[in-house]
Amino acid sequence: MTVKVKNKNKTYLLLTIVFGVWGIIGYKIWSGFKPDLPKMSSNDFGATFKPKQMVSIDTFSIQMVNRDPFLGTLTIPKKRRVAPKTKKKPPIVWPPIIYQGIITNQNSKQQLFVITINGEQQLLTKGQVFNEIKLVEGIAKHIIVSYKKEQKKIIVQE
Repeated sequence: MTVKVKNKNKTYLLLTIVFGVWGIIGYKIWSGFKPDLPKMSSNDFGATFKPKQMVSIDTFSIQMVNRDPFLGTLTIPKKRRVAPKTKKKPPIVWPPIIYQGIITNQNSKQQLFVITINGEQQLLTKGQVFNEIKLVEGIAKHIIVSYKKEQKKIIVQE
């Protein structure tokens, strides 16, 4: 019988400890839902608000230094030169020119070029001018003509 009483006492003791622990846990949770707010006391110290006066900010400007701080030499920035705008020339309207071939004199090796300018057929040699059109050079396959300081290559038409 003594053994059973010992076990009952231990059980009661353990049950009171368990209920005590769960009681503390329950109290902490319950008090967490209703936190105690501290009381605020109004203390009037007679202090008044006095804002600081605005201080004007000193302005400054940054100026370029023409002296190299490492070498001690003066550096002068290069000025960009603006290129003058060129006037666009109106496009030159070439008269219709057709190169039709070459005629070579066997005895004198003189070459005559058959060229049709504005519908007129002409026989020209190198350097000759007709209606402001100068024959600069030519071979059997093409000629180079100049008109108002502009050159153009014309291929033979068959």
